[in-house]
Amino acid sequence: MKPEERERLTTIAGLSSRELDERYTNREIEGHLRLIRRCAYSMECPEKFRGYVPNLGGRKADRIRRISDPNYAESRSKSRNIQECVVQRICSADLANSSVRTSLIDEGWTQVPNSSGRDVSNWCFGKPVVEHYLVQLYSRSDGNPFTMFKIDTPREACHALWANDIRMTYRVIGGRLLLGFQNGFMEGFSSFIDTGREMVECDSSKSRAVDIDRMQFTQESEAEAHNLAIIWHLFREKLLEFLRIPGDSKPLFKGSHRMKDSEIGQVEIDGTIAWIERQSQGRIILETKGNRSYSRGWDVGFSTHQLIRPFRLLTLKTEEHRLPCEITPVFCRFEEGEDGQTWNALLDVYEIRADDTISWQRGIDFTGIPSQ
Repeated sequence: MKPEERERLTTIAGLSSRELDERYTNREIEGHLRLIRRCAYSMECPEKFRGYVPNLGGRKADRIRRISDPNYAESRSKSRNIQECVVQRICSADLANSSVRTSLIDEGWTQVPNSSGRDVSNWCFGKPVVEHYLVQLYSRSDGNPFTMFKIDTPREACHALWANDIRMTYRVIGGRLLLGFQNGFMEGFSSFIDTGREMVECDSSKSRAVDIDRMQFTQESEAEAHNLAIIWHLFREKLLEFLRIPGDSKPLFKGSHRMKDSEIGQVEIDGTIAWIERQSQGRIILETKGNRSYSRGWDVGFSTHQLIRPFRLLTLKTEEHRLPCEITPVFCRFEEGEDGQTWNALLDVYEIRADDTISWQRGIDFTGIPSQ
């Protein structure tokens, strides 16, 4: 966000509906709404507009109301509605009051062991809490309540998470996987790196590309695992080099699967490449997003838990192996090519540190892959 944009948003956030009406034309009000939409997913945005994506239509009075008195429900999905209810409940609670803490426990909330219970981060919740609000808002509670809190990008988070500067986290307490909170909303997300990337154009005249074309294999599925199989076939040697898999190893490719551990819970891994040589071995964990027709860009970034949880789980699973195992997390994005007739696969390798922060290591883009 540019400094002048932040200043402009700060100004209009402090104005009443009457002041907005007197100062600005209808067109200028619409411009303010567009600015709010563009800057909503920045922590530099005033709290009033953070995570808020207002509608643009209507009369001048309607547009002014959206600035002076935001209705956050206008831009919420079912998932964000449930998120809002749960987060508002814990953030509005007087956690210093022991009777309030007791009421939360009666509602199905779980206090983190050995904590005072006086901070939002001291509390977790599971299915009963989510089901309460599902029934309250939608008169039914079928489905997996945890999917309501599957937040892979900042745009999927409710306003209350933005406004209170907290993020979701997973906890295992008493053998149960629960959802909890950590301070620092944006610390749970990372941006994709666009610079310093290696570029590889697909040569459709090569034998492997010709084989896929003759089979008409690509068009059989849009699934992420299908796309992974295609790039593994087309660019195998380059992938082995980029992923730094030893040349004398015999890599094994494993498709989408789930793994579970008592300390971390269950995670879904989109793909794994396993390799071994005489004195060591490795696992490449693949997290995939997008598809061959995706064209919305990647400016919103991603939630780091998508890499951290599989990394931690596989680290635990392999720590007792006879040969030491190197775990490498890789984010793989699929998108439509600029010409609309091809697609691209963008891969990024990350390092995960002991404190669960991540750092980008390198990236490669495979472009011009035929869509048919």
